[in-house]
Amino acid sequence: AGSGAYAVSKRGLITLVEVLAEEVKGTGITANAVAPTILRTEANRRAMPDGDAGLGVSVPELADAILTRCSPASGGINGTTLTVRGGL
Repeated sequence: AGSGAYAVSKRGLITLVEVLAEEVKGTGITANAVAPTILRTEANRRAMPDGDAGLGVSVPELADAILTRCSPASGGINGTTLTVRGGL
């Protein structure tokens, strides 16, 4: 409850990535999304003091996932959303 705008905007972004992937197919350009769960940051620890500090995604884990998607080895991946969960 109360998260309709967030859910719709997230789904809208995923749909945009899928449409872009179709539009650029065959050009050597790819369109993908990376969707982390909760990021392990100091701000999130303050916002969720009762949460498990070990859960979620560290910033380096997220950066690695993004860099992997940007590498030539991921050239065949197009139109997908990678969910990065970390310890969740």
